Amino acid sequence: MTSQAQGRERTDVPAASARTSRAPGGGERADRVGRERVPLRVLGARDLARRARARAATRTVVTSAAIIVVALLVAAGAQAYVAEQQLRIDSTEQQLTSAVALSQSLQLSRAELSSPGRVLAVAEHALKMVSPATVHDLRPVRPGPSVAALAHDVAVPAPVSVPVARRAGAARP
Repeated sequence: MTSQAQGRERTDVPAASARTSRAPGGGERADRVGRERVPLRVLGARDLARRARARAATRTVVTSAAIIVVALLVAAGAQAYVAEQQLRIDSTEQQLTSAVALSQSLQLSRAELSSPGRVLAVAEHALKMVSPATVHDLRPVRPGPSVAALAHDVAVPAPVSVPVARRAGAARP
């Protein structure tokens, strides 16, 4: 060393503890050579109990904080779910309202289109139909046995085939 470097050396630090070396991780650490050890002592029952209470209190605080965080996350998730369902309900209600309005509009159009006055006007003007001068009522026809049986849910006998006489003058195939 030069004389200037010797003048700047610290004399109050012991030589053994002033040495440093590079640790494998890159940081500096003091050599343990020449260091004094901390005196060890056996803990009494009171000290052990005090430390156990401190550990239990720390454990209680950490557990309580974890429970609170989980409860807040569950509440936030439930609120998000409720908001999503409310949006879905609002959308469905809007679709229902528009469908009801369309149904009412279609019913009104149907009523207007099927009104007797409009049907008569379309028949007379567009289809060139005329109203009859007189109306003839038809006489009721007495139903045959097969129709009467259907009305009473009775089994109908199978029809009997009868040859039909040909008309005179009808062409033969």
